[in-house]
Amino acid sequence: MGDGWGGVPADVFTAILLRIQLIHWRWLRLVCRHWRDVIDERTPEPRAHAKVLAFYTDGDRSRAFVVDGLPGGRRSVELNLPMINTARMIGTCNGLLCLWMSDDYSRGQIAVVNPAIREMITVNAPVTACSGRDATYSFGCHPATTGQYKILHVPLRPVRSSFLVCDSQAGEFDKVHVLTLGDVSSREWREVPAPAGSSCNLRFGFVSVHGVTYWVTEDAKKIMSFDLKDERVALVKCQQMPVLPAKDCYFYEQRSHLTDVRGRVGLAVGRSFDEFARSKIEVWVLEGGREEEQTWVKRYTILMHGVDPRQKMASPHIVHGEHVLTTYTLRPPFSNRRSLNAHQPREERKMRPCLMLRLGAPRPETATGVFEIRSECLQTFAYVETREPVVVYGDGIVYGGGRCDGEEAPGWTLVPTS
Repeated sequence: MGDGWGGVPADVFTAILLRIQLIHWRWLRLVCRHWRDVIDERTPEPRAHAKVLAFYTDGDRSRAFVVDGLPGGRRSVELNLPMINTARMIGTCNGLLCLWMSDDYSRGQIAVVNPAIREMITVNAPVTACSGRDATYSFGCHPATTGQYKILHVPLRPVRSSFLVCDSQAGEFDKVHVLTLGDVSSREWREVPAPAGSSCNLRFGFVSVHGVTYWVTEDAKKIMSFDLKDERVALVKCQQMPVLPAKDCYFYEQRSHLTDVRGRVGLAVGRSFDEFARSKIEVWVLEGGREEEQTWVKRYTILMHGVDPRQKMASPHIVHGEHVLTTYTLRPPFSNRRSLNAHQPREERKMRPCLMLRLGAPRPETATGVFEIRSECLQTFAYVETREPVVVYGDGIVYGGGRCDGEEAPGWTLVPTS
């Protein structure tokens, strides 16, 4: 077809394409081969090509590094974030970053950023009693049908417990607030009613899988969901969660949290030390159809043999491809530095189908990648680069060079197989 289509040059067609929402691209790519190639160049990479995004705070600035996939990734690239001080990550989806912008617990703003093309839009947080807490938000989309990006806010009413005077991390609610990016019919937050007795425990976080957002109930026994397509809050039909008693899971160093395990709802559970000075982390996956009672199945066991308590499981992204991620806080005088470690678990016959990872054992894990940062707070996410425009979803900006310009930095330092 050459450089044009019907007299329209390729660069002009690209400029037009970038003003169209992603949901419509799948139909446009069927027009001809030229359109398909241009669109495929700008859509998110497949999940299999996802890389690890390390997000952390360095002084008064927020930084994000994308580390090459394992094994063999030896370089990392710092994402070009806008000039936002101490932003906190709400979540990532299809290469877009959702950031909370506020230095205190007042009502703040939420930014959706595509660092690959330096586009950003901002929206005001809803007016609720806890709208100033980034932990009450989630970001996701429904890829199969609507393709719309949505921000979910769960406004909690703190509850009193038998061992805490007032638990601000858990509570009940009777509605959720939803904002759809690019919805011209309503640019405001909408209230969606929730069933009676709905609750949430923020300690476990949120996870969005295949267009559904999940969270744990206040008593840490069940999980609830919000369908991003139908916008319905429901209690998930599943077995009781395999977690510690409420008091223990609140204060244990290896805090339990929800996670995405290869496209399934996962739960990372920390266990205390046993008589052999071993602690244990288990990663469970929820399996079964949505219409039937689902079952928790253990897929990974991370056994720590006398490992320093400074080493913990990564959060919220813990399983990346064939690897399990952990973090480690270095000893003084480097206590302000933390390393992100990638381990490859083994298959042991007596543990099937659960994979085993042994840290600090006489026969340690098969391979480890180490990526060091200068921060005491580190979050991990899966990231796929995309050229998808953001400004089409609202009043946005194209920001400048920011504080970096896609600078390369050292990536994984691979430790040979022992």
